[in-house]
Amino acid sequence: LEQVPVALDVLVREAVLRFLPRADAAGVDLGARGVDQPVWAFANGALVEGVLNNLLDNALRYGDAQQPIEISVAAHTHHEDQLGVAITVSNKPGIAAWPDAGKVFQKYYRSTGAKSISGTGLGLFLVKSICSLLGGACTYAPDDTNVRFTVWLPNN
Repeated sequence: LEQVPVALDVLVREAVLRFLPRADAAGVDLGARGVDQPVWAFANGALVEGVLNNLLDNALRYGDAQQPIEISVAAHTHHEDQLGVAITVSNKPGIAAWPDAGKVFQKYYRSTGAKSISGTGLGLFLVKSICSLLGGACTYAPDDTNVRFTVWLPNN
Protein backbone atom coordinates (compact mmCIF):
# COMPACT_ATOMS: atom_id res chain seq x y z
CA LEU A 1 0.00 0.00 0.00
CA GLU A 2 1.56 3.26 -1.10
CA GLN A 3 1.49 5.93 1.57
CA VAL A 4 2.88 9.39 0.91
CA PRO A 5 2.46 12.87 2.43
CA VAL A 6 -1.12 13.91 1.65
CA ALA A 7 -2.54 17.45 1.98
CA LEU A 8 -5.63 16.77 4.10
CA ASP A 9 -6.74 20.39 3.97
CA VAL A 10 -6.99 20.05 0.18
CA LEU A 11 -8.80 16.69 0.33
CA VAL A 12 -11.31 18.04 2.85
CA ARG A 13 -11.96 21.19 0.78
CA GLU A 14 -12.45 19.05 -2.35
CA ALA A 15 -14.82 16.70 -0.50
CA VAL A 16 -16.90 19.64 0.74
CA LEU A 17 -17.07 21.04 -2.81
CA ARG A 18 -18.19 17.62 -4.13
CA PHE A 19 -20.99 17.40 -1.54
CA LEU A 20 -22.00 21.07 -1.56
CA PRO A 21 -24.56 20.76 -4.41
CA ARG A 22 -26.29 17.89 -2.59
CA ALA A 23 -26.20 19.77 0.73
CA ASP A 24 -27.53 22.95 -0.90
CA ALA A 25 -30.35 21.01 -2.58
CA ALA A 26 -31.30 19.58 0.82
CA GLY A 27 -31.06 22.99 2.52
CA VAL A 28 -28.17 21.84 4.72
CA ASP A 29 -25.30 24.15 5.63
CA LEU A 30 -22.06 22.21 5.03
CA GLY A 31 -19.01 23.90 6.53
CA ALA A 32 -15.33 23.18 7.00
CA ARG A 33 -12.87 24.35 9.66
CA GLY A 34 -9.10 24.06 9.77
CA VAL A 35 -8.63 24.04 6.01
CA ASP A 36 -7.13 27.52 5.72
CA GLN A 37 -3.57 26.28 6.18
CA PRO A 38 -1.65 23.15 5.06
CA VAL A 39 -2.30 20.01 7.10
CA TRP A 40 -0.33 16.91 6.13
CA ALA A 41 -0.68 13.22 6.96
CA PHE A 42 1.16 10.15 5.81
CA ALA A 43 -1.59 8.26 3.95
CA ASN A 44 -3.05 7.20 0.64
CA GLY A 45 -5.02 10.03 -0.95
CA ALA A 46 -7.53 7.83 -2.77
CA LEU A 47 -8.36 5.89 0.40
CA VAL A 48 -8.71 9.06 2.48
CA GLU A 49 -11.01 10.47 -0.20
CA GLY A 50 -13.19 7.35 0.11
CA VAL A 51 -13.33 7.75 3.89
CA LEU A 52 -14.36 11.41 3.59
CA ASN A 53 -16.99 10.56 0.97
CA ASN A 54 -18.53 7.93 3.23
CA LEU A 55 -18.63 10.12 6.34
CA LEU A 56 -20.14 13.10 4.49
CA ASP A 57 -22.63 10.88 2.65
CA ASN A 58 -23.74 9.38 5.98
CA ALA A 59 -24.09 12.82 7.58
CA LEU A 60 -26.29 14.01 4.71
CA ARG A 61 -28.24 10.77 4.44
CA TYR A 62 -28.91 10.08 8.12
CA GLY A 63 -28.49 13.46 9.84
CA ASP A 64 -31.11 16.09 10.66
CA ALA A 65 -31.91 17.76 7.34
CA GLN A 66 -32.56 21.08 9.07
CA GLN A 67 -29.20 21.28 10.85
CA PRO A 68 -25.64 22.02 9.68
CA ILE A 69 -22.89 19.50 9.07
CA GLU A 70 -19.33 20.43 9.98
CA ILE A 71 -16.09 18.80 8.97
CA SER A 72 -12.94 19.96 10.71
CA VAL A 73 -9.23 19.23 10.41
CA ALA A 74 -6.93 19.53 13.43
CA ALA A 75 -3.17 19.13 13.18
CA HIS A 76 -0.92 18.03 16.02
CA THR A 77 -3.35 15.67 17.70
CA HIS A 78 -2.33 12.56 19.61
CA HIS A 79 -3.59 9.01 19.43
CA GLU A 80 -1.93 6.36 21.59
CA ASP A 81 1.10 8.64 22.10
CA GLN A 82 1.63 9.18 18.37
CA LEU A 83 1.39 12.57 16.67
CA GLY A 84 -1.05 12.95 13.81
CA VAL A 85 -4.03 14.71 12.31
CA ALA A 86 -7.73 14.41 13.17
CA ILE A 87 -10.64 14.93 10.80
CA THR A 88 -14.03 15.14 12.52
CA VAL A 89 -17.47 15.06 10.89
CA SER A 90 -20.21 16.32 13.19
CA ASN A 91 -23.96 16.57 12.67
CA LYS A 92 -27.23 16.40 14.58
CA PRO A 93 -28.93 12.99 14.48
CA GLY A 94 -31.85 12.66 12.11
CA ILE A 95 -34.25 9.86 11.26
CA ALA A 96 -31.54 7.26 11.91
CA ALA A 97 -31.23 8.57 15.50
CA TRP A 98 -28.13 7.85 17.60
CA PRO A 99 -26.03 4.91 16.42
CA ASP A 100 -25.27 2.18 18.95
CA ALA A 101 -21.68 2.93 19.99
CA GLY A 102 -20.94 -0.76 20.54
CA LYS A 103 -22.14 -1.78 17.08
CA VAL A 104 -21.61 1.23 14.80
CA PHE A 105 -18.45 -0.19 13.18
CA GLN A 106 -19.74 -3.76 12.86
CA LYS A 107 -20.19 -5.16 9.37
CA TYR A 108 -23.84 -4.78 8.23
CA TYR A 109 -24.89 -2.78 11.33
CA ARG A 110 -27.74 -0.36 10.72
CA SER A 111 -29.60 1.51 13.43
CA THR A 112 -33.33 0.89 13.66
CA GLY A 113 -34.11 4.34 12.21
CA ALA A 114 -31.61 3.90 9.37
CA LYS A 115 -33.37 0.81 8.05
CA SER A 116 -35.98 2.98 6.31
CA ILE A 117 -33.19 4.59 4.21
CA SER A 118 -31.21 2.75 1.53
CA GLY A 119 -27.83 1.44 2.63
CA THR A 120 -25.88 -1.75 3.28
CA GLY A 121 -24.32 -1.26 6.69
CA LEU A 122 -20.83 -1.58 5.21
CA GLY A 123 -19.73 2.06 5.07
CA LEU A 124 -18.48 2.62 8.62
CA PHE A 125 -17.05 -0.90 8.76
CA LEU A 126 -14.98 -0.02 5.67
CA VAL A 127 -14.04 3.42 7.03
CA LYS A 128 -12.64 1.88 10.21
CA SER A 129 -10.85 -0.85 8.23
CA ILE A 130 -9.26 1.70 5.87
CA CYS A 131 -8.14 3.88 8.78
CA SER A 132 -6.51 0.86 10.43
CA LEU A 133 -4.81 -0.07 7.15
CA LEU A 134 -3.36 3.46 7.00
CA GLY A 135 -2.00 3.16 10.56
CA GLY A 136 -4.76 5.38 11.91
CA ALA A 137 -8.09 5.02 13.66
CA CYS A 138 -11.73 6.00 13.40
CA THR A 139 -13.79 6.64 16.51
CA TYR A 140 -17.40 7.41 17.24
CA ALA A 141 -17.51 10.06 19.97
CA PRO A 142 -20.91 11.76 20.17
CA ASP A 143 -21.40 14.74 22.43
CA ASP A 144 -24.68 15.85 23.99
CA THR A 145 -26.12 17.10 20.71
CA ASN A 146 -24.06 15.74 17.81
CA VAL A 147 -23.14 12.49 16.13
CA ARG A 148 -19.35 12.75 15.69
CA PHE A 149 -16.92 10.54 13.84
CA THR A 150 -13.21 11.29 14.07
CA VAL A 151 -10.58 9.90 11.73
CA TRP A 152 -7.04 10.06 13.06
CA LEU A 153 -4.06 9.61 10.72
CA PRO A 154 -0.33 9.67 11.48
CA ASN A 155 1.70 12.50 9.99
CA ASN A 156 5.09 10.84 10.04
